[in-house]
Amino acid sequence: MKLASLLLTVLLSAAVAFGVARYAGPAAQSAPVKETRLEQIKRTGVLRCGYYLWPPFIDKDLATGKMSGPFVEIIEEIGKQLSIKIDWATEVLHPHIPTDLASGRYDMVCGILFATPSRAREMDFTIPLIFHPAYLFVKEGDARFDNNYAAANQPSIKFSVIDGEFSAIAANEQFPKAQKVALPQNASGPELLLNIANGKADVAVTEMTTFNLYNKNNPGKLRPAFGPPQTVMAAGFPIPQREQDLKNALDTTMGYLHSTGFINRLFDKYETPENRFLRMSLPYVTSSGK
Repeated sequence: MKLASLLLTVLLSAAVAFGVARYAGPAAQSAPVKETRLEQIKRTGVLRCGYYLWPPFIDKDLATGKMSGPFVEIIEEIGKQLSIKIDWATEVLHPHIPTDLASGRYDMVCGILFATPSRAREMDFTIPLIFHPAYLFVKEGDARFDNNYAAANQPSIKFSVIDGEFSAIAANEQFPKAQKVALPQNASGPELLLNIANGKADVAVTEMTTFNLYNKNNPGKLRPAFGPPQTVMAAGFPIPQREQDLKNALDTTMGYLHSTGFINRLFDKYETPENRFLRMSLPYVTSSGK
């Protein structure tokens, strides 16, 4: 009798175990671990760059495809320091950058952008490369906004902007009452200012290099409004969200290039009286107090 009871217990236990294995087994399998962006870059040996053309910072010879400019040289040096090849994979449109980064179309944007809160919702940034000022630009002889930028925040004022670019972000956030005359996403910086020269808009917010490029071919038509920069902001390289290993590698390398003087020497090479860089200060003082 005891033997029959023991045999029944064993059979029932086996049946239960079989059922658990059959129905619960597949759910217990662990999902494969997704490769991080840095792991992918190390495996392939290639960092894929999205880029925008913004001479003289980033330029491209259309005949040869050769990239040039200070941002290009900095990215190439980052690749050298990390022992990876830089692939200038695709030209980008500013509004598409967040989805491009999230989808893996490229690994980072190899040109700096102003690090704004609205952009931080959709992407991460490296540590700043530089601080960059933006100004108000108006037609020569227009003194309405000289030392009085608040006067531009009126429904009768028209801002020239490029969709998705900083000119649009600044105009919408700092001058919400003004009208916006929008250019398509692939418009150039000088086109932004052309709207003012031809009377389609009254003012634009952008950086001095854009004005210098326009003014070189159209001298005496526009000028910066008198006053301090409309804003001075940190500018870094955009990268995908939730890729902390990649951010750490890039931040460490950029910090190294700041500390060793590579970036300052490069800016010395490209800086002109018209185009100056607000450089990062070193995070220490010497015994002399400097």
